[in-house]
Amino acid sequence: MGAESNVRLLRELCLHGRHISATQLAERSGLVRNSTRNALNSLRQHGLVVEEGTDGARLFRFNSEHPLGDSIGQLFGAESEGLKISSKG
Repeated sequence: MGAESNVRLLRELCLHGRHISATQLAERSGLVRNSTRNALNSLRQHGLVVEEGTDGARLFRFNSEHPLGDSIGQLFGAESEGLKISSKG
């Protein structure tokens, strides 16, 4: 679960805060399509990602109700705030 591709997708899903397509996730995370699909499958199996829609229009979102949801959300939120502060300084 701690693979770099999983972490990158979790970060994007947490910060995005709503449904997003696999293509958009790949673009935002800088991952290739196959890595994105593999990571999404892994995260879905662990219950951290929820998939909705049909084959032609599948969307993904972070499962904030997962037992680790609050901790993961806080981690990436703090990371994001830290990056904003350091870029201003």
